[in-house]
Amino acid sequence: RVKPTEWYYAQGGLYLAIPQGTATNNHGLDFAGYRPNPNLNGLYFLGETGVTPKIGPAKLPGRYAAGFIYYGVENTSFFKEKYDQKVAVYWQADQQIFREPSAGEPAPLGKGPSDGKKTVVPKAKLSEQGLYLMSLINFAPKFNNNVPFYFHTGLVYKGLIPSRDQDQAGVAIAYGNYSAYKQIADEEAGKPVQTYEGVVEFDYRVQINKWAYVQPTLQYIIRPGA
Repeated sequence: RVKPTEWYYAQGGLYLAIPQGTATNNHGLDFAGYRPNPNLNGLYFLGETGVTPKIGPAKLPGRYAAGFIYYGVENTSFFKEKYDQKVAVYWQADQQIFREPSAGEPAPLGKGPSDGKKTVVPKAKLSEQGLYLMSLINFAPKFNNNVPFYFHTGLVYKGLIPSRDQDQAGVAIAYGNYSAYKQIADEEAGKPVQTYEGVVEFDYRVQINKWAYVQPTLQYIIRPGA
């Protein structure tokens, strides 16, 4: 990760891409990757660049980013064509859109004017309480990706309830659209055709102390399993 200025960054990572990485018999600490045939391993690369402005007199923080994902493992498209990789791109925008007024910090104890020295009063720390927006859009080729289009967006309010300044209340929606090529292939094979799936979610995070919280969540899933 490099950050040449206060408001701009770029970062990247290179990893081992493992076929069937979620299979329970394909885990371990020998770093061989795909155990049955390590030659099938590939490379996984993720690159991202973004800006982190502070907008307006309230210095509302934001992050606007774009990224690219490369998954270098051999795969087959929905029409049985061979490919050496999968790729995807994404855009992300997170922004505080309202900040509650900041409480002034008390002046530190110090020497008074009679001592010939001034008492330094620190600037008030900006409040973290307020309303935040989050959003993400993801695109991938439809010929070899189950969900070529996905997005989510939501709002989070920190300190919504008086005297509960660290609690967070949130609402979010998400939507994923299945590949039209996959739908054709499944229909020709006599399989159930998946179209889209959505989620509406409500959360409330109760901050117990600095290192622990409890977060009840309510979800309504639209077309489970698409």
